[in-house]
Amino acid sequence: MVYAFFVIFFTIYSYIKVVIILKKVLKKSLIIVTMLITFTYTMSNYVKAEDTLIKSAKSAIAIEVETGDVLYDYNADEVREPASTTKVMTIKLIMDALRDGKIKHDQLITTSDYAASMGGSQIYLAPKEQMTVDDLLKAVIIASANDAAVALAEAVSGTEELFVQKMNEEAKRLGMKNTQYLNATGLHEEGHVTTANDLSIIARELILNYEDEIIPLTSTYEDYLRKETTKPFWLVNTNKLIKSGNGIDGLKTGWTNQAGYCLVATKKANGMRIITVVMGAPTVEGRNADTVNLLNYVFANFEKQLISPKGSIVKTEENILMNPSVYNIVLSQDIARMIEKKSEGGILTYEIRIDKDKVQDSDGKIIGKLYVYIDNKLYKTVDLELKEKVKKSNFLELLGSIFSNIL
Repeated sequence: MVYAFFVIFFTIYSYIKVVIILKKVLKKSLIIVTMLITFTYTMSNYVKAEDTLIKSAKSAIAIEVETGDVLYDYNADEVREPASTTKVMTIKLIMDALRDGKIKHDQLITTSDYAASMGGSQIYLAPKEQMTVDDLLKAVIIASANDAAVALAEAVSGTEELFVQKMNEEAKRLGMKNTQYLNATGLHEEGHVTTANDLSIIARELILNYEDEIIPLTSTYEDYLRKETTKPFWLVNTNKLIKSGNGIDGLKTGWTNQAGYCLVATKKANGMRIITVVMGAPTVEGRNADTVNLLNYVFANFEKQLISPKGSIVKTEENILMNPSVYNIVLSQDIARMIEKKSEGGILTYEIRIDKDKVQDSDGKIIGKLYVYIDNKLYKTVDLELKEKVKKSNFLELLGSIFSNIL
């Protein structure tokens, strides 16, 4: 009996010493696992369609919102004036301010002399006229009102100039490398420029964050402001394609003599939301035709395919220092990509990187990354999280794990 006790004691003592050593070795360690899987996916993340597709615009792009995949590119990095498609960024920052509580939907904004002086598309705000944030936002989105855009910019930042600083900071954060904003409206100023590619980035960001709030407005063909007055103002959407019956439900038009006719459009069908951008068309008819052709091309030739759904287990770990000692690492979001219909296969690989220090007490925290590669090129990075809540084992829990392994 005494002998058995000493055997068990020595076993526990040795086990704990090993655990302590392992703990030191594992501290701040990073697990890296690379796996190789073959799928029947198109490996081109960047597709150039036939030159005849775009007949009017000077540049164009098509992307899918969830994946961010570029499906068509025509001079997409050519720097051009954006005209009122500038307001996609303006709207995004207004929505951010509403989300963060800096302004409120029913807040009355007093029109400054400067805001009332804006030319171009407008709702003819008078100096000192008051209007709610919601009505001003409606005027910007539906009627592309410059005076309303400046009034909102001033409400958020104090001055349009300070608001423009925010616009450029956001553009930099999002990787819009060829964009420089000089105003919140898109009215012509030398050096106020962007690209079709950069416009697709901010349009995607707007929809990813505010689709449910924005699309009902961008798809509204007509509405009224000042309804309770003797002079109600009729708002008519500048994007006539939303009335064409082809499913387009946004997003923003633009035109100046220098920019030509521009349009950021979007359509949702077959589990995909596509954004198209066309810039520099000489006529509104040409701009609209290019947009419809581009959307038709994308929906006819591409489909979205799910690689792995949110919550999929990518790795199961066992660590006696943790409770539970066996836990699963899962995807925090779906992994999907766009593929050409009837496309040939290619090679998909991924790499798992887990920070051991983040595993303990990691309820709801990101504990690693999954790097997805297509043909050895980084395609996407996805956060990894724990399926179960994991905490560091206390002494009694550690002893319990040791005894369960011994027995």
